[in-house]
Amino acid sequence: MKRTHFTAFLCSSFLASSPIFGQDASSDDTDVLEEELAEPEPADDAAESEAAARVVSDPQTAQVATVSFDGKMGYAPSVSDESAPKLVADVAGWRFTNLDLKVDYSSSYVTAEADYDFNLNAMKFFEISRAFWDNSVILSFGNIRVAQGGNESAFQSNHDLFLSPYVEQLTPFAQSAPAMQLKLVSESAGSLRMQLLQDVTRREADGPGYYTTARHQPAVAFDWHIVFGKVTPRIQFGSYDSNHSNYKTMGIRVANKHVAVNYDYIQDLRYRVDNSNNTSSINRVQSMNLSLDLKANQNIILKGKFSDLGVIQGEGDVFGNPPPVEGYVLITDNATVWSVGMETPILQWNLTPCAHYRVTKVRYLNDDTQNLNDTKDLTSKEYFLGIIMKL
Repeated sequence: MKRTHFTAFLCSSFLASSPIFGQDASSDDTDVLEEELAEPEPADDAAESEAAARVVSDPQTAQVATVSFDGKMGYAPSVSDESAPKLVADVAGWRFTNLDLKVDYSSSYVTAEADYDFNLNAMKFFEISRAFWDNSVILSFGNIRVAQGGNESAFQSNHDLFLSPYVEQLTPFAQSAPAMQLKLVSESAGSLRMQLLQDVTRREADGPGYYTTARHQPAVAFDWHIVFGKVTPRIQFGSYDSNHSNYKTMGIRVANKHVAVNYDYIQDLRYRVDNSNNTSSINRVQSMNLSLDLKANQNIILKGKFSDLGVIQGEGDVFGNPPPVEGYVLITDNATVWSVGMETPILQWNLTPCAHYRVTKVRYLNDDTQNLNDTKDLTSKEYFLGIIMKL
């Protein structure tokens, strides 16, 4: 093991409503910071670059291992208006706590990566890869990151304080799942990932897996992207629910050392069967996500994000999310989210103070009536002040 890093994320937030995700923005010098803003290391290393295979071809450097610890923590006070419903992600008290052990290993024959979450007492990711034909073909097994969620999911990093409602709650598969993956890499044709994984199971009426009652059947997911200088288009496709449902993503990323822009349009067609009369319908889930990181100078990074989620039910559209359950509203239908933020890296101290503000607007059904047009509006605001420390 060559090095060990411990990253602690100490933050305080007010009226918080959803989880936080981290990103490594600090660096030892300005050039490194510019490179990270231009090309941030994606969450799915194996999906985003040929170098991610990390296969060492030189026998003199046959084995390389890296171990790192990442931690973050924060505080969220309870919502002052106890009579108003809260979003299901609202948590009072200490939150955003996380401690991960990450292991990366590479040799002349195989590479492996693992991410263990001590808080959840679970393995988040585990992947073993073998490269063939000068890294142009890579075969992987394990608990692999699923090709879904577009650029937002592929480039998740510590600066992405919030996730869109679709990526956070409505993707068909979990963020990672047991799978086999074949990756084809070509400098002229880009990178194609083909995944074979277990199908989703029957869940709530508005969720995936309405046809499927057993896991023991295959589902597929594909991801293709190619880099044209600073522009990276991306296409994703997945088929699930006994091949009755599917999702499609079209995205584009533009990034250099001063600005990074991600855009995704996602359409998830979920076929459903009405249990009362066995008639079928389609729920059309549509999500549009746009994010912007702008480096005003070496000491100021401005951030913005907008997400819009809409679900059209097949035989009769519902104009709101389900009624509150025990005072909480679960986003499964419609939501609009926007956020702005600023980060001020202090390079000589390896500190990054940051401030963010987010607004989530949803419409939910009145639980006192059966009228699907009888709705109420809910606006959730979150203020966030924090500091990122690299020790």
